[in-house]
Amino acid sequence: MGQVTEADAAVGVRFLPASTRPEDVKKAQAIFPGGNFEIWEPGPAGIKEKTPLWTYPINIVTSTSLPDSVAEVLLEAWWNNLAEIQKLHSAFARMQKPEMFVLEQISIPYHEGAVKFFKKKGAWSPKMDTIQQRLLKGEYPFLD
Repeated sequence: MGQVTEADAAVGVRFLPASTRPEDVKKAQAIFPGGNFEIWEPGPAGIKEKTPLWTYPINIVTSTSLPDSVAEVLLEAWWNNLAEIQKLHSAFARMQKPEMFVLEQISIPYHEGAVKFFKKKGAWSPKMDTIQQRLLKGEYPFLD
């Protein structure tokens, strides 16, 4: 973020490492579903050494009224152009392959068009069917 970069240049900023103990991860996920602690390498402003930080995916939200075909066309474009998308936002830069669009630790259900697309690409597993059904009921399966 620009503000962190400016503050780091002006006075120095250092992100503090978070606890990655399983019980702490579970507590954090109860407050902010869908996130997880990831180890960030030094480089971004405020990250001076390998540091576990709370990280969460970019969720692209739409209406259930969006036609499945539109969702599939959008995902096809993102899937095939990940290298270009990575240049647009630092969060995408951490995505090494398009299969990472499908997350088991997610807090909102996938659009039906997205499910169809990911199944065609072989990125959707039977476990994701179970996760999707629970999310549609308002449950957070990763908190079990």
